[in-house]
Amino acid sequence: MTPRSFLVDSEPRRAKLLTILAKLPLAKPWEVLVKDYDPKRSSDANARLWKLHTEAGKEAGYSPGELHELMLGEYFGWQQIRTPNGVHEVPRERSHDKNTTTFRKFMDFVEQRYIEWYGVFLNN
Repeated sequence: MTPRSFLVDSEPRRAKLLTILAKLPLAKPWEVLVKDYDPKRSSDANARLWKLHTEAGKEAGYSPGELHELMLGEYFGWQQIRTPNGVHEVPRERSHDKNTTTFRKFMDFVEQRYIEWYGVFLNN
């Protein structure tokens, strides 16, 4: 069976999940994990971040991707990796899998740096 995730935020959704659980064959064991819902960042929030990188890039002379890598490292920290071409520093974490709270803090950090460094911010 393909792993599935269920958001249980209403009685109908809880009933649907209970129906699915009741139909699982007991001929083999199943793993069921229940945890608090932790919403991921939205595509609108991601689009806003890239708009910010784009505007800062115009001022700084860097591509949005270059600034994104820089801001990831500045916020989450750097780690060294070894390749055949030598040792390189890369960001310890990425932003694509962050929840809304962490992504918002990262976005605030990026915007504050761009205001300080380039005078760039978004009006919204």
